[in-house]
Amino acid sequence: MSRRSIEIRKLPAALLAALLCFYPQLATAQVYDSFRLVGNHPATASGFVTSITFNADTDSVTVDYLNVAGVSSVFEAALTPAVSIPATTPVFMPPAEFLDTLPPSLDLDQIDFYNGRFVSADGTEPPGHWFRLTRFNDRFSGVFRIDNRLYAINRYSADPTVLVHAAQPNTNRFLPNRRVKVSAIIDEEYLQADTLDDGLGMDNIGHLFALESINVMDGLLTDSMGISVLLEQLIYQPSSALAVNAQLHDVITGAQNWYRSNADAFGLTDNLATLYFRGTVSGTNTSPDSHPQTAQTSDNIVVQGNSASYQFATAHYFGAVLGIISEPGTLQDWQFSGAQALPNVHWSERQRSLLELNPPPAEYTQTISNDEPQVASPPDETVNEVDSQLVIAESPESSNPSGNGLISDDFGNETTLADTTTSGGGSVDWLFLWLLLIPGLRIFHNR
Repeated sequence: MSRRSIEIRKLPAALLAALLCFYPQLATAQVYDSFRLVGNHPATASGFVTSITFNADTDSVTVDYLNVAGVSSVFEAALTPAVSIPATTPVFMPPAEFLDTLPPSLDLDQIDFYNGRFVSADGTEPPGHWFRLTRFNDRFSGVFRIDNRLYAINRYSADPTVLVHAAQPNTNRFLPNRRVKVSAIIDEEYLQADTLDDGLGMDNIGHLFALESINVMDGLLTDSMGISVLLEQLIYQPSSALAVNAQLHDVITGAQNWYRSNADAFGLTDNLATLYFRGTVSGTNTSPDSHPQTAQTSDNIVVQGNSASYQFATAHYFGAVLGIISEPGTLQDWQFSGAQALPNVHWSERQRSLLELNPPPAEYTQTISNDEPQVASPPDETVNEVDSQLVIAESPESSNPSGNGLISDDFGNETTLADTTTSGGGSVDWLFLWLLLIPGLRIFHNR
C-alpha cells in the first residue's frame, strides 16, 4: 500500500466524510473568475463581478461582486424556467431525410433555459440585474446583466474568459410592457456549421446556439426596449426545402417561398417575425466589411448563419425588424471585419424613444401589465338575524329568568301587539297563540 493511501486512511472519519461530500459539489460547479472588457465602456463608475459560480445540482448562481466603493458582497441567484422559451414550446421534428444520425436533444429534452433573480445576499441591497442562461450537459452559458455591465459566457469557445460589455444605464425595472411572438426554423447545415473554422463544428447542437440567442434577445429587449419575446414554436426543415433550386444562395427568396407555403399550416401568421437559422448563409458573403450572415426582409423574415457573436446576432437583426434606427456605439451598429466580435450590445434611450413612437403593429403585440392585481373586497355577508323568540325556544327552560320556559307571563305588561311582534322580547303574542289553536279547533269540529 502506498504512503499516500496510508495517509488518507489516517484522516479522521468525519473529515474524510466531509471531503467526500464536498467533492460532488466541486464536480458539478462551474466557476469563472477571468474577465475581459469588450466594446466602449463609459467612464461612469460601476461595480464589477469578480467571480461567478454556477451550481448545476441546485440551479443556482453565486456571484462575488465588488461595488464602486470597494466593498465586496456575495449574492445568490435562483434560476427559474425562461419565459421566452417555455418547456411547453412545440417542437416539429425533422423528416427522415434530415440527417442520417439525428443530433442530441432536438426535442429540447435535457436543455434548460433560465431566467434568474437574486434571492439572498449578505445584507446588501443587490444592484439591478437579470439572467438569461442555458444549461446543457451540466454546462452553463448565456448572458447576464449586473449593474451597468453585461457578462457573456460563450459556449463556442474553450476559453473560460467572460466577455464584459457595457450596458445602457436606465432606471426601468427590467419588466416588459409588450410581448411579441416569433418562430424559429433550423436546417441541418446550421446544426453542423463550423463558423470558427476550427474543424470542430458545433457538435451537432446548433439548435442550442440558435435558441440561446433568442433567450438572450429577450433579456436585451426587455432591458432596453420594454419588449419581451416568446418563441411560439421550433421547426426543423431540410436545407433543400428552404432553398431556391435556381439560386441556392438566394436565402431570402427561399425563406419567403417556404413561408407562403407553410405559414398557415404552422400558425405563423400571428408572429412578428420568423427566424431562419441556416448554415449555408455563413459562406454567402465574401466581403470582409459585410455581415457573414444575412439579415431581414420587409416581410418580417430573418435569415442568419453562425458567428462568434451568436448570442447577440439575433437581437441585432431582430432590431432591424422592429425598425430600430442605426446609431453608432449600439447594437444596431455592427461594424466589424471578418469574425470580429460584436462590441456594443445595447440600445440607447434615443432608439427606445423612437421605437415607442413607432411600435410594432398592434395585431402582433400583446400588452403586459406588471401592476399588482387589484383584488376586490368581498361583499359584506348578509347576516340573517334569528328572532330571539326562536333562540329562546331552543334554550332550556331554566334559561328563562321567570322559570316559565317558552311562554312567559306578559299579563302584567302594557305592550301593544305591534310592539310585541318587533321587539323580540321573549314572549309569545296572542296572534301567535291563536294561529296555534286553529288546527286544534278544526280537528275538534270534524269529530
